[in-house]
Amino acid sequence: MDVDAIQRINGMSQELKNFGFYNSSNESINGAKEILLSKDQQENKIFEEENMLKDLSNSFKRYRGMTDEKIIGLHKEISFLQDQIKYLKDGILVQLATIGQKQQVQKEEIQQKELKKESLQKENKSTEKPYYEKQGHFTPEDVKVDEIFYYGQK
Repeated sequence: MDVDAIQRINGMSQELKNFGFYNSSNESINGAKEILLSKDQQENKIFEEENMLKDLSNSFKRYRGMTDEKIIGLHKEISFLQDQIKYLKDGILVQLATIGQKQQVQKEEIQQKELKKESLQKENKSTEKPYYEKQGHFTPEDVKVDEIFYYGQK
């Protein structure tokens, strides 16, 4: 203890004795010591609490900074993923369009083939000669007398 602390204890012990809190000087000195030490302890507690609050505020600032960085990182990842999804959707739409065009071309080709087959079948039917039991598929036009026999100058 320094001189200043001893003077404060003596002054406070006399006041405590004068106001009737303690009857003897030893009791008043012990009471003054308790009061002054409790003040010092309270001041120390206040300084400790201030330091603790500063540490907490620094921790919160660091935590906030880290969370801000994480949020920015997540935002970047989300925007990158959105761009990738958009790119994939566009690619799928292009592929679907080309597949649709190919299918349409194939359908048109199939329809053209069917039309050709139908026209060939119609031609075959028209060129097919009727079948006669005695003559078969031969018609009088197939066997022309003029073509078989030569009569001289034509």
